[in-house]
Amino acid sequence: MEALAQSVPLIADFLTSLQFWLILGIALVLAGPLGMIPGVGSLTIAAILVPFAILNLDPVHGVMLVAAIISLANTMDSVPAILLGYVTAPTQVTFLEGHQLAQRGEAARALGAVYAVSTIGGVAGAIALALLLPVVRPFIIRFSFPEITAMALFGILMISVLSRGALLRGLAGAMLGLVLATIGLSSFSAQPRFTFDILYLNSGLPIIPVVLGLFALPEVLDLTMTGKPVSDPGTKLSNRQIWDGIKYGLRRWHIAIRQGLFGVGLGIIPGVGSGVIDWLSYMLGIVFTKDRSQFGKGSLDGLLFAESAQNAQNAGQAVPTLGFGIPGSLPWAILLAVLLGYGIAPGLPMLGAHLDITVGVVLSIGIGNVLMVILALAMTPLLLKLTQVPYPFIAATLFPLMLLAAYQSRFNMADIYVVLAMGALGLAMKWHGWPRPPFIIAFILGPVVEQNAWPALQMGDGVLIFFTRPFTLGILILAAIAIGFLLWALRPQAASAVEQPVISGGSGEEPGNTRRGVLARLPSLTFRFRWQWEYLLWAILIAWVAGIVLREALGHVPSAAFVPMWASIAFLTLMALLAAMEFTTHRGELRIMDIGMRTGTGTAAVRRLLPLVGWLLGFIVAIGLFGFQASAILFPLFFLPFVMGLRGKAWVWVLVSMAMIAAVTLGIMDNLLNVFWPKPFIRNWLFG
Repeated sequence: MEALAQSVPLIADFLTSLQFWLILGIALVLAGPLGMIPGVGSLTIAAILVPFAILNLDPVHGVMLVAAIISLANTMDSVPAILLGYVTAPTQVTFLEGHQLAQRGEAARALGAVYAVSTIGGVAGAIALALLLPVVRPFIIRFSFPEITAMALFGILMISVLSRGALLRGLAGAMLGLVLATIGLSSFSAQPRFTFDILYLNSGLPIIPVVLGLFALPEVLDLTMTGKPVSDPGTKLSNRQIWDGIKYGLRRWHIAIRQGLFGVGLGIIPGVGSGVIDWLSYMLGIVFTKDRSQFGKGSLDGLLFAESAQNAQNAGQAVPTLGFGIPGSLPWAILLAVLLGYGIAPGLPMLGAHLDITVGVVLSIGIGNVLMVILALAMTPLLLKLTQVPYPFIAATLFPLMLLAAYQSRFNMADIYVVLAMGALGLAMKWHGWPRPPFIIAFILGPVVEQNAWPALQMGDGVLIFFTRPFTLGILILAAIAIGFLLWALRPQAASAVEQPVISGGSGEEPGNTRRGVLARLPSLTFRFRWQWEYLLWAILIAWVAGIVLREALGHVPSAAFVPMWASIAFLTLMALLAAMEFTTHRGELRIMDIGMRTGTGTAAVRRLLPLVGWLLGFIVAIGLFGFQASAILFPLFFLPFVMGLRGKAWVWVLVSMAMIAAVTLGIMDNLLNVFWPKPFIRNWLFG
């Protein structure tokens, strides 16, 4: 209470300070237009600003600038996910629901509603941060290894449950994600696992290339194959639609506050991460909703459930960062680096000697969210026009920028190869109706599970430790109730008899085909087998997990073997159950919480896909011959005439795409990041 009383005059000083508003304005410009460019993002911008802030700004304004960029970028991250289908880790639900709304011509309404609830959630999060910092310490210190493990497993299971008619596929995908998360050196024994003696894999698979490959690359390929705009060019775009969305969001202020506070609570737990918080918030919203028939098909309420929590979760992640020196996420680890760069230790001083820094962070999050929405509203009418541009024009810019974004992970050409490998897996999962969210959430939470599960078991009593600690037991009980409720609520009998796109197993359905009825017919014990190309995917995954992962894990020390061994056993068990059901029952409709192939899965789709894959591989060859920068900048010049047969004014788009890519590569990555580009490896090999 004393800290709150002392903060009142500080708030007045900030609000009347010209420098405060100038710093906030810089953060808005950087986190807004620049943060929205694929391949740049708030994390890159914040990292660039660390030395600038420490060397040129006082501690209060330096910390405030970085905190504002971290917390404000969530609003603008939603724009490319909704309009362009460009997915990042924190925008999976936004893409799932929002992009389908954009395809129906409701992008303006969706963005307006997102802006409204983002403002409410962000302000609610800032207020919660101010109230929680002085009192939350006794609760956080009770969260140890068992509690964090329980939370992580809770998140994985909850998201798998949303797979609906593909529950076994969802659970198997989650276990596969856990297995891939264990690639690299063991956290406890430093023993290399599943690396094939490749030095790059010792650090594991980087999250950004994995997410881009699994989600963004298949979507960009699929949308490019259509050759059409995201929404019908005849759809009228008006400011009135944006304001209708804003009014819709404001009418749900109580939901935005509820979801925002939930996001703050999850954000406080270190390691949960924004890629998980949006899904858990989304599921919480589903629990409190009576009509669940539209979720996963372009639900505006589903979009708002996630977006409310996304803007608020930064305030939650600020709590352990400022209060304990434990970063709540990777972006807040950058803020912690800024604090340490100034020689400031997090903890009790943040409520005493450095209370002005804490107040500055709270105000920058609260006021900044309001100003960011005003900036977004000014930009939205122009951005909405992108939904009526034929998607190959968009793809000509997105393909190079996507690979540039991946390359920033470790500045290694292997980052690009990870995107392509995960893109192949993501496309196969999308093609055959495997839900991707459980996989990526398990991959994100894999290190959290491993770094906490084994130490929890060593605390005594083995598995019983999870049932003897009050907080852990409470989480497990809550998880059981929530999962049971969702299984009941999403059961076939509860599904509304509405038309739903078919997720095919390779039988050749084209877009627009729909079925009615229950998720699956009554089982029979008659063995039946009809070849599906999906079974080739099964064979590859089973062979890798059983023949390489499980076999190698059994030779590791217990601490290194624990997670990959049990995840492999669970995966193989689930695949056995899936095969038993597949070969003894009629194959029913797969309703998954994901977007299937818009262009179908027949031979026509294959013919449209192969040239695009060829262009991607050709881009890699061009990098090896001419270098990364030149190949990225020139990509639209060769790609668009081949795909679109350009004439007349369409060449203007080629020049715009090339200019945007040049600005990112030469302007940002060369001059600001001082990137070491990969050498033209093919040219060097050929000519020495």
